Amino acid sequence: MDKVYVGLDLGSSTFQQAALNHEGVVIMNRSYPTSEANLRSAFANLRGEIHVHLEAGELAPWAAAIIAPLVKRVVCSHPKDNAWIAKDGDKCDRVDAYKLAELLRINRFKEVHYAPDQSRRDFKQLVQHYDELTAHQARWKTKLKARLRMQGVIVTGERLFSQSGRQAVLARIESREVRTAIKQIYEVLDQSVAAQEQARLLMLRAAQSFPEIKLLRTVPGVGPIGACRFSAYSGVPARAARVGCSFIRRNVSARNENSGSIPG
Repeated sequence: MDKVYVGLDLGSSTFQQAALNHEGVVIMNRSYPTSEANLRSAFANLRGEIHVHLEAGELAPWAAAIIAPLVKRVVCSHPKDNAWIAKDGDKCDRVDAYKLAELLRINRFKEVHYAPDQSRRDFKQLVQHYDELTAHQARWKTKLKARLRMQGVIVTGERLFSQSGRQAVLARIESREVRTAIKQIYEVLDQSVAAQEQARLLMLRAAQSFPEIKLLRTVPGVGPIGACRFSAYSGVPARAARVGCSFIRRNVSARNENSGSIPG
């Protein structure tokens, strides 16, 4: 069966599909409105051993999951590593799709891993959500300190964010309007803290489904958040999770054996 190399340039409104044969000759280059039905239709009609290449992005895991049962192989690559596409002045969907197919044909790409299991992809989104809210909270704290410095109020430590501490800080601001504006920052910060805590609980509940996270927490210095991040961002698929669990069990067992008393 002849190999066919397909480049898929995904957009939120349309996607471009270009196909090359093993010699690099263009078989087709066509566009569809982006939808699950159109993705299935576009690949169901191709003949041969189909290999597909698309760039990593927001739509990539969704599209790859749809395409995977219909083709031989789906690979996602990092856009920053595809200089031929990113830095070329002659840039459009038809050209980009062709170049993705050609890079796949000559095996010149760096693959980005997406977990094949939907539950793991969802878990990664929960971890990213928690991290984004954490960063958002840090930005508001920095903004609050900057606004206070503009009023000559310099406070260090976490007491600035406590209920008693904020009342003392607000009392030092002479302008009623500025005081009201800074109160609003405190209100937004309180909402951010509450949202972060809810996101943390969501993440930890979801983490109970993945055995390697519990085992990672047996490693000294690894807490629940760190274990969740390691599992999510390393993109551990089911097989690698089993291998990883075996590795951790061996190391924990060895550590426990070595921690016993040494005979005199």
